[in-house]
Amino acid sequence: MNESSEQQPLFGLFRAIAKLFRKHPAIGLTLVYAQVSSMGVMYMWGLFRAFGINIMEFAEPGDFLLSGLKQPVVLTIALVGGASAYVLLLLDRAAPREWPRQLFPRAPGVIRRLLNVLLSHRIVTLLCILGYIFYFWLTPLEVGSFISTDRVRRGVGPRVVVELTNAGDPTTPSKLEGQMFLIGTTSKFAFFYGREHEQTHIIPIANILRISGVPTDSVEVCATPTSNPTQIPR
Repeated sequence: MNESSEQQPLFGLFRAIAKLFRKHPAIGLTLVYAQVSSMGVMYMWGLFRAFGINIMEFAEPGDFLLSGLKQPVVLTIALVGGASAYVLLLLDRAAPREWPRQLFPRAPGVIRRLLNVLLSHRIVTLLCILGYIFYFWLTPLEVGSFISTDRVRRGVGPRVVVELTNAGDPTTPSKLEGQMFLIGTTSKFAFFYGREHEQTHIIPIANILRISGVPTDSVEVCATPTSNPTQIPR
C-alpha cells in the first residue's frame, strides 16, 4: 500500500497551499503580503471606528499597503495563525489513515464512521474556510482594535504634545489642549484622542508643526486651544 493510501488528507486545503508555496514561492509571498495588508485594513477600520471615525473617508489607497506590517498586534495574529496552520499540516502528514479507529479502539462502529464523515474533505475544508475568515479577518477587527482602543482610553497609549501652525502668526505655534494620545495617521491626516473631554481630533498633516512624545511619568504640558480642528465628542 503506497503512502497516499496510508494517509488520510484531513486538511487538504493546507496541503494545497503548501504545494503552492513550494512550486511558486513568489506567488506565495505575494499572497502572504496581501493577507497581512488586508488584516491591517480590518484592524485600522475597527480601531478608528471605536473613536467615531470612518477611516475610509480619510485614507488613501497607499495608506493600506503597509498597514499590517506597522502594527505589532496584526503581525502577532498573522504569525500565530501561520504557525498553527503549519502544525496542522504536520499533524495531517503524520496522521494514519485509520486514526479514528486507533484513537477510539473500543468505540462502536457508528461513532468511528461518524468521525470519518465529520473529518471528510468537504466538511474540513468548510471548517478551514470559516476558521480562516474568523481568525484572519474578524480577530484583527475585533480583538486587535479592542486592545489598542482600550490602551488609548486608559492612557497607556503614546501620549504626545501636538504643535500646530498658526496662520495669523507663524512664529507662535498653537498646541492641542490637554492630554493627547496618538491614535494613528494616514498620508494626509493625524488622529488624536483627548482624555479630558473624550474628544477625537482630526488634523491635516499640513497643519501640524511638530509632534513630541511625552514620557508617561512626566508633568502634563501646558497647552493653548488650537484654531479649528475637527472634533468628534464621545
